[in-house]
Amino acid sequence: MSTSAGEPTRPTVPSSEMPTLKPGELSPNNDGTRATTPARAGMSDTRATVPAHLSSSAPTQVAGPGGLSATAATALHVEGSARPAPSATGSHEGEQWGDFHVGRLLGRGGMGAVYAGRQVSLDRPVAIKVLIGHLAQNEDFRKRFLLEARAAARINSPHVVQVYFAGTHGDMDFFAMEYVEGADLSRKLKDGWRPTPPECLGLIIQATRSLVALGEHNIVHRDIKPANYMLTSAGMVKLMDFGLVRFASEAHGLTQTGTIMGTVNYFSPEQGRGEVCDQRTDLYALGVMFYEMLTGKLPFTGGDATSVIYQHIHTEPKPPKLHNPSVTEPYQSVVLKCLEKDAKDRYQTAKSLLEDLERIHRGEKPLLPGRAPRTATGGVAASSTRKLTLAAVVVIAAVILGLALLLRPAPATVVVAATDPTATVAPAPAQSPTTLQATIAPPPTIPPATVVPPVVAAVAAPALATPPPATAPTPPPQTKPAETPVVIAAATPTPTPTPQPPAAPVATAVVEKPVAIAPATPPVVIEAPARPVAPPVTAPVVVEAPAKPLPAPTVTPVVTKPTPPPPGKPVVVTPAKPAAPTAISTPVQSTVRVAIPAGDALLKSSTWLWWLEGPNGRSGRLSARSTRRPEVEWTAPAQPGSVTLHVAAVGSERHLALLLVATAAPAGADGTLTPFLRANFADERHVQRLTRDLDGSWWLVDVDESIISRNSDGWLSSERFTSTPVPARPVAVATSPTTIAVLNNGPPALVLYGRDGTPGTTIPGFQRPSDVVALADGTWAVADMRSGGVLVIDAKGTRVRTHQRSATGGWDLLTRLATDGKVLYALDSGTPSLVVFGTEPQPLITWPLDRASRPVAIAAHNGRVFVLATSGEIRVLDPKGQVLQTLPSAVGALPDESLGVPSDITIDSTGDIYVAYPGREMIARHSADGKQLSIRHARTWTWRAYAADGANRIYAIDAEHRRVVVLDAEGWRQGTIGKALAKGGTFESPLALAAHPNGTALAVLDEETMQVTRFDLTNGTHLVFGGRGKNDGQFDSPVAVAMDQDGRTYVLDTGMHRVSLFDAQGGFQRNIGRYERGDAPDMLRAPRLITVSNDGASLFVYDEDNSLVKRFAIDHASNQVRHLGNFGGRGTGPGQFTRITGMGCDRRGRLYCLDYKRADLQVFDVTGETPTLLTAVRGDQHGIRRMLNLALTPDGIPLIIGGDQLTGLRWER
Repeated sequence: MSTSAGEPTRPTVPSSEMPTLKPGELSPNNDGTRATTPARAGMSDTRATVPAHLSSSAPTQVAGPGGLSATAATALHVEGSARPAPSATGSHEGEQWGDFHVGRLLGRGGMGAVYAGRQVSLDRPVAIKVLIGHLAQNEDFRKRFLLEARAAARINSPHVVQVYFAGTHGDMDFFAMEYVEGADLSRKLKDGWRPTPPECLGLIIQATRSLVALGEHNIVHRDIKPANYMLTSAGMVKLMDFGLVRFASEAHGLTQTGTIMGTVNYFSPEQGRGEVCDQRTDLYALGVMFYEMLTGKLPFTGGDATSVIYQHIHTEPKPPKLHNPSVTEPYQSVVLKCLEKDAKDRYQTAKSLLEDLERIHRGEKPLLPGRAPRTATGGVAASSTRKLTLAAVVVIAAVILGLALLLRPAPATVVVAATDPTATVAPAPAQSPTTLQATIAPPPTIPPATVVPPVVAAVAAPALATPPPATAPTPPPQTKPAETPVVIAAATPTPTPTPQPPAAPVATAVVEKPVAIAPATPPVVIEAPARPVAPPVTAPVVVEAPAKPLPAPTVTPVVTKPTPPPPGKPVVVTPAKPAAPTAISTPVQSTVRVAIPAGDALLKSSTWLWWLEGPNGRSGRLSARSTRRPEVEWTAPAQPGSVTLHVAAVGSERHLALLLVATAAPAGADGTLTPFLRANFADERHVQRLTRDLDGSWWLVDVDESIISRNSDGWLSSERFTSTPVPARPVAVATSPTTIAVLNNGPPALVLYGRDGTPGTTIPGFQRPSDVVALADGTWAVADMRSGGVLVIDAKGTRVRTHQRSATGGWDLLTRLATDGKVLYALDSGTPSLVVFGTEPQPLITWPLDRASRPVAIAAHNGRVFVLATSGEIRVLDPKGQVLQTLPSAVGALPDESLGVPSDITIDSTGDIYVAYPGREMIARHSADGKQLSIRHARTWTWRAYAADGANRIYAIDAEHRRVVVLDAEGWRQGTIGKALAKGGTFESPLALAAHPNGTALAVLDEETMQVTRFDLTNGTHLVFGGRGKNDGQFDSPVAVAMDQDGRTYVLDTGMHRVSLFDAQGGFQRNIGRYERGDAPDMLRAPRLITVSNDGASLFVYDEDNSLVKRFAIDHASNQVRHLGNFGGRGTGPGQFTRITGMGCDRRGRLYCLDYKRADLQVFDVTGETPTLLTAVRGDQHGIRRMLNLALTPDGIPLIIGGDQLTGLRWER
């Protein structure tokens, strides 16, 4: 995120040099979905035409029943902020495709990529759209891609983007279309553009003319929205993106009955029900668009797709005039006519709508043909009848259910997670008005001998209660696969505030100010009132958790998502030997490599699981949770102590415990900060192929961008594979103990490298290879249907044999290969079927697959085959080809995610299942039984605010969904905390957050409600305090929050130039600073950031005006504050600052200051009276491109986030 000047957007009050950006919103320099031409001074911003389905609001199709099902609805995406832009250069730049020269990449998404180009024969600019690689192998997607081109080509209208040519180049489908200079209406609206009603009318008239042109060819667009209309510099509106079009006489079979297609914010009721659509569907969406342009708001919004679709079907929109008084009755009547629930009550054709719009333009009243009569309240009579009918149905259903309950035996009370659509919920006891019921899912399975289960619980917040004894039984597995949400579900919308302790009454009109101090006497004591003043309307609201809190870990999150053993080979944990092993010691904040002792039986394994047992949030950090090497790194905590390191091997019955001791740091040995992890998430945006190496690292391939990257076994260290020759169009990667093989498709060849990346043999002779795997005998199997089938090649390039499906070949669409070391599996996606081979060319057997599942990839593990469908569903086959189980798609567990089509599947040696979703920039990880799910999202690292705790969890604000996402030490999402107000939560616009050092609590500041929500992660409760106002404990412009070891919360209010201090129960304690702005010791001038020492004895406030850090000492027992002095000052010298964007304190009394403009991190020792600069880390010395955000663990591990990059530093002596 950057400002127009290229500087970071931080949680501050907008200034003249910093444009206002909502939390999570991307600046124009990083919008990612509309590639901009760099504007010179005095020139307006121009954007090339990029179809809207390349944006984050991409429409999704979901095959489901004709009615609105939860699965179908939640798989769709609610309009949100755009995703970050891909790399500036695509892999096809500079190529010549017939008459077209391919230029720079403009944008891309889950379905296609768009390049700037030029048609040579006519010397005119064009935009070239390409169907991305892994979808080009699917015939249905190819047909729909061609349908899009043909539909647009039929239309000759100045308000529709023209298509010039459609064809293929090699194995790629593409079409060339009109290149339009301008910006789409969605981006303009998000950038704050608010047209007047007459301006809106002119634009909607043009948009309606485009629908008139579609109607002449019986075309239904089905995805009308502002993002699909371009506004040129000449004021012309043009419709683009025909990816979801349907002909009224559709016979191509691409849209089945019950398929839900479109973008939910613009859904018509019939779309939401999965019914057949006609032009009246497009007119409804145009009405939503007209409403949004007139009011700046959508008629229906919600936190997830289900709630939005429900409102489209059942809820009447508020009249636009309520949002914008300048909207006159003619405008309002036309909008509401378009938004009628019943299609028969809307305009029946685009022509009739255009007639009314032109009448308004001429100053005449609209005709509103066939308008249904309205009631006195403004509703439609027919709609009221529908509501009464629905109510009657509900009453009848309730009566039947009541009779059924009376006639059946009384069951035992069962509590189930509310997210399970099939569960039966028994009546719960009556709740008091102050209680909110949290939804709890059973905890996951723990690893061998894990003392404490992980924090993956589905509650109001991740539970971290007192650990159970080591002999505690394994918790029961979840009944439903889910990435356990950590969201509080409110049972009552308006909880009653919990009474506060007696406090001195304060008149609401009076603002209490601290006692003035004479600035001449250092140190200055700032006296507080004798008794803390409680604000009259901001008492915290306590939300009760269920009576039985979830168990919780006291360990680092490397075991947060434990790995179950492979099927049939359980890991039996045996107690450690009575004799304690020799302790491994290392100074605090240093790192030691721990290896399994030589000769130990555990060494016979090939995969090891590691986890820590120790004090909560004070156990240090492990480099990985599972490794392929018998060793792991441990970074000691910042304070002396001991922990136990556990290791178990997959497939072994032995378990080992090692004692780790953190000793006091040697005197005078401060050390330096050195990078130990570096993750480039730009390389994870569109992962289409995913493979785990024999050494535990991960190979990721972005086929379209021609990027090969390699991640460590701990996931948060990655590097690009740049060995020469660099494959121009890599398709897949496979490895053996001695070789790395890259299958290239441009030109087709198998390129072999040594394990160190040294170039080896290049084996040509292929035509269109699609996959490669390493076989147990050292040969390579390459899937290439055009070359005859599955070609087995040795290291010298000699063809050993060719596997055919039959004597004549018989392949319909050979796409993927997999092996479990014994047999070879080949996927024929066209039939579809799975062909099994041994060492002979002929198949051993052929297993037919379900055609409806549309398989896209396969993987093999322990004699089982995993077949991935386009829906994301995974079918597990036994050695006889029978379906053992079906693992549901990640879609069902992630209702707020629109995942698109998966591209690859791979199985870890631990049994974990990994699925790549390139369109959503996401990788999903399923446990072997499918009951646990975690994901990693490249977009997570482009958000605005982050925090870290002592358990190495990372918290990030997801502003689009108004929640906090919890990540483990490897960057995998564990769950979420909180939710939007509209869904019964507390968040409207979360801005900043702070984590308790031990990971037991989290405070989140909301800039819209001006409240702080404090989540207690040990028992699942939360409380809310603050609010808008001038009294003590209230806020005017809060921008930052901090928390100390005792759970006290500090809130910086830049509008009132003060820091408000609250105790762990949310009770107001005192203010630091006055209401006025000033330079006196007890005053703040332009405060922007705060941090507090772990013990709460020192508070640091960054003043942006003079680039000073103001330091205060706090005596909480006497409630007194002393100003100790200032340090820093504007400049580039040591100890100076230019613009600090992140601050934090560790447990050793060190202050970390991240400076964006200086591009460095400075660390000060603040244990004495005078701060001392210990070290400075420059970003350019360590390849850190942008130093935007800082998440500091209390053990002194700074995580620097910026520009799709995460860099972790640790102390070395």
